[in-house]
Amino acid sequence: MIGGFTDPDTDLSVETVDVDPAVPKTTAWRRKRNAAMGITGTYKKRKEHYSCKKCGQPSTVATGHSQYKGYKFCPNEGQTKEEWLAAVKFQILVKQVSNFG
Repeated sequence: MIGGFTDPDTDLSVETVDVDPAVPKTTAWRRKRNAAMGITGTYKKRKEHYSCKKCGQPSTVATGHSQYKGYKFCPNEGQTKEEWLAAVKFQILVKQVSNFG
């Protein structure tokens, strides 16, 4: 039993794998195993854009979104970008001071 696959009719031994020097043995074995079992690869579509969790709009500069050191700004929160940035910088400063204490 290798990796939970126990089909006795499928020969999955490493010795029967055609050796291609550009492909590692385990990759070749995995490809052969998947082909024997009828498993095909699936293509995952990449995200077109990341969405804001607060308003649902794309998190881009064109929609007014921004980030600073991991803190995200949404223009629909009611603050200006300058007010938000000052609050975030103060919050970071408080964290740094409390870490020294």
